Amino acid sequence: SINAAKVDEFFLMNGYSNIRFTKGNFTSGIRYESYLNALLDYDSEFRGNGIPYRFATYTIDGLEITAGSFYEQFGSGLIFRSYEEKGLGIDNVMDGLRLKYSPISGINLKTFIGKSRTYFTYADGIFRGGDSEINFNDLFNYNSKTRISIGGSFISRYQERNNLIFKIPQNVSAYSGRLNLNHGRWG
Repeated sequence: SINAAKVDEFFLMNGYSNIRFTKGNFTSGIRYESYLNALLDYDSEFRGNGIPYRFATYTIDGLEITAGSFYEQFGSGLIFRSYEEKGLGIDNVMDGLRLKYSPISGINLKTFIGKSRTYFTYADGIFRGGDSEINFNDLFNYNSKTRISIGGSFISRYQERNNLIFKIPQNVSAYSGRLNLNHGRWG
């Protein structure tokens, strides 16, 4: 009576399980996912079972090295953000290598190379990027209501051109800068 779509399946399921192992500076993990069949309003490409998320991370002296799957965001996420939102059916996790380094308090550097997830496979393009941020309050150990930080990011995506009709560039890049100035509740 309300023109709802008919569904052939009697039972729909989305399920996942995260398993993590930590010992000292080393952490690893996997996530098993199952879409039998995916819930209504999920993209129909989400189907089947698999382990699309696996990683190993080692941290020592301000350096963090991750191989495998990872989520990342540069600045506010305007030029690059990989994240997961299960309720919306979004998961564009990166698969590759990521380095994060904080040589001293207040300076944060990160870089990565990898491919983004598309359902149970990965996109053809290769992402490369770097981000740096300086938090002056932490750098100079200055406790104040006014907080100042500055940062910059660069990201590029390379994908081999397969279309002979359109002259689409194979390498596309973006960069951004940011300055944050907060005082008390103002920012």
